[in-house]
Amino acid sequence: MKSKQLLSVKEEPVFDDQTILEILNVLELRHDLVNEQWHALKVELESLNEERTPNDTDQKRMADHGLLMEQELSRYQRFFQILRQSLKHSKNAGYATVAC
Repeated sequence: MKSKQLLSVKEEPVFDDQTILEILNVLELRHDLVNEQWHALKVELESLNEERTPNDTDQKRMADHGLLMEQELSRYQRFFQILRQSLKHSKNAGYATVAC
Protein backbone atom coordinates (compact mmCIF):
# COMPACT_ATOMS: atom_id res chain seq x y z
CA MET A 1 0.00 0.00 0.00
CA LYS A 2 2.74 2.48 0.92
CA SER A 3 4.70 1.65 -2.21
CA LYS A 4 1.81 2.88 -4.35
CA GLN A 5 1.74 6.11 -2.38
CA LEU A 6 5.48 6.55 -2.81
CA LEU A 7 5.23 5.90 -6.54
CA SER A 8 2.41 8.37 -7.09
CA VAL A 9 3.30 11.51 -9.01
CA LYS A 10 3.67 14.49 -6.75
CA GLU A 11 2.83 18.06 -7.65
CA GLU A 12 5.54 20.45 -8.75
CA PRO A 13 6.95 22.38 -5.80
CA VAL A 14 5.75 25.95 -5.49
CA PHE A 15 8.40 28.39 -4.28
CA ASP A 16 7.61 31.66 -2.62
CA ASP A 17 9.89 34.65 -3.15
CA GLN A 18 11.70 34.18 0.17
CA THR A 19 12.47 30.52 -0.55
CA ILE A 20 13.80 31.43 -3.98
CA LEU A 21 16.07 34.09 -2.49
CA GLU A 22 17.35 31.63 0.13
CA ILE A 23 18.11 29.01 -2.53
CA LEU A 24 19.91 31.56 -4.68
CA ASN A 25 21.92 32.84 -1.70
CA VAL A 26 23.09 29.33 -0.81
CA LEU A 27 24.03 28.59 -4.41
CA GLU A 28 25.88 31.89 -4.69
CA LEU A 29 27.82 31.25 -1.48
CA ARG A 30 28.85 27.77 -2.61
CA HIS A 31 29.76 29.09 -6.05
CA ASP A 32 31.92 31.80 -4.47
CA LEU A 33 33.63 29.17 -2.31
CA VAL A 34 34.52 27.10 -5.37
CA ASN A 35 35.83 30.21 -7.14
CA GLU A 36 38.02 30.97 -4.11
CA GLN A 37 39.33 27.40 -4.23
CA TRP A 38 40.15 27.81 -7.94
CA HIS A 39 42.07 30.99 -7.13
CA ALA A 40 43.97 29.28 -4.29
CA LEU A 41 44.83 26.35 -6.56
CA LYS A 42 46.08 28.73 -9.24
CA VAL A 43 48.25 30.61 -6.72
CA GLU A 44 49.61 27.32 -5.35
CA LEU A 45 50.46 26.11 -8.84
CA GLU A 46 52.17 29.39 -9.73
CA SER A 47 54.26 29.39 -6.55
CA LEU A 48 55.15 25.73 -7.03
CA ASN A 49 56.28 26.46 -10.59
CA GLU A 50 58.51 29.25 -9.28
CA GLU A 51 60.13 26.96 -6.69
CA ARG A 52 60.53 23.83 -8.78
CA THR A 53 58.95 21.79 -11.52
CA PRO A 54 55.83 20.04 -10.17
CA ASN A 55 56.35 16.30 -9.89
CA ASP A 56 53.78 13.65 -10.82
CA THR A 57 52.29 13.63 -7.31
CA ASP A 58 51.83 17.42 -7.35
CA GLN A 59 50.26 17.33 -10.79
CA LYS A 60 47.90 14.49 -9.88
CA ARG A 61 46.81 16.18 -6.64
CA MET A 62 46.11 19.45 -8.42
CA ALA A 63 44.34 17.74 -11.30
CA ASP A 64 42.15 15.81 -8.85
CA HIS A 65 41.35 19.00 -6.93
CA GLY A 66 40.53 20.78 -10.18
CA LEU A 67 38.27 17.94 -11.27
CA LEU A 68 36.35 18.07 -7.99
CA MET A 69 35.81 21.81 -8.38
CA GLU A 70 34.65 21.37 -11.99
CA GLN A 71 32.13 18.77 -10.82
CA GLU A 72 30.93 21.13 -8.11
CA LEU A 73 30.47 23.97 -10.60
CA SER A 74 28.59 21.63 -12.93
CA ARG A 75 26.23 20.75 -10.09
CA TYR A 76 25.53 24.42 -9.40
CA GLN A 77 24.84 25.07 -13.05
CA ARG A 78 22.39 22.16 -13.00
CA PHE A 79 20.73 23.46 -9.80
CA PHE A 80 20.29 26.87 -11.43
CA GLN A 81 18.73 25.22 -14.50
CA ILE A 82 16.32 23.21 -12.35
CA LEU A 83 15.36 26.30 -10.36
CA ARG A 84 14.87 28.35 -13.52
CA GLN A 85 12.69 25.64 -15.09
CA SER A 86 10.65 25.36 -11.90
CA LEU A 87 10.17 29.12 -11.77
CA LYS A 88 9.13 29.25 -15.41
CA HIS A 89 6.67 26.43 -14.81
CA SER A 90 5.31 28.20 -11.72
CA LYS A 91 5.09 31.50 -13.56
CA ASN A 92 3.20 29.89 -16.43
CA ALA A 93 0.86 28.27 -13.92
CA GLY A 94 0.41 31.61 -12.15
CA TYR A 95 2.16 30.63 -8.89
CA ALA A 96 5.27 32.79 -8.80
CA THR A 97 5.84 36.50 -9.10
CA VAL A 98 9.60 36.31 -9.63
CA ALA A 99 10.89 36.90 -13.17
CA CYS A 100 13.18 34.25 -14.66
